[in-house]
Amino acid sequence: MPESGISLGVVIPAYIDSIEALDRLDFTLESVIKQQSRPAQIVVSDDSVTEYTSQVQELCESKKGVEIKYVRHIGPKGVSANSNHGLGFITTKYVHCLHQDDLIRNPDCYRRVIFLLERNQNSWVLMGGVASESRIIPKLRRGTLPRELNLGINTIGGPSAAVFPNNHDLKFSEKFNMLFDVDLFLKLQDALGKPMLIDSKEIEYQMGSWQLQKRISSSDLLKELIELNTYRQDELRSSLRHVFMYRKRLDVKQRALAV
Repeated sequence: MPESGISLGVVIPAYIDSIEALDRLDFTLESVIKQQSRPAQIVVSDDSVTEYTSQVQELCESKKGVEIKYVRHIGPKGVSANSNHGLGFITTKYVHCLHQDDLIRNPDCYRRVIFLLERNQNSWVLMGGVASESRIIPKLRRGTLPRELNLGINTIGGPSAAVFPNNHDLKFSEKFNMLFDVDLFLKLQDALGKPMLIDSKEIEYQMGSWQLQKRISSSDLLKELIELNTYRQDELRSSLRHVFMYRKRLDVKQRALAV
């Protein structure tokens, strides 16, 4: 990393239960290592199936020219708990939580992030991305996050979109298995105000049957939506009027009525 007052660490929460998942983690690590402005720290927090833990550790140790700290997570299960476990080992000023099935498309990405943070060191950054060839640029309204996030309408892209200050108060809520990223985005805005935006395709969200969103039930999602909105009722009321913009999304309207 070039001389800068900005230090950046990367946490990769890993849950490996197949060779395919191990290969995806390899791609993710390579995308970090190939950054022109390489992060000061890389931490892999491993919550994998036991039979794959040695392979995850060997993969981390095999990477040349960079030190990757491998830590085994043996606490509460779940992506939020595993992400927070990795965050506990980060000592840099800023952190990027990059999920194992995502990767950085642009080798100049971190240099661009650092440039923005140097201009405003009390802020956070959201990055655009792509999934299944579809462009995902975080949608803001008057510079702020759209309130329909409270209904689980995630127009940001996922947890890998955000780079934020390494602050122990800014963590993923372990109450959520699906909406943990939405909850974090809202917390970041509450604490830091409007995000800075990189509106190009920096992150690639790899899509497949392994994703949690393919396995979580409608009832579980509804429980999380209700939990999310227990302390955001004013924002929820304001967001309801945007629901009918999604004319073909009956599921979205049903969520709104249920919440």
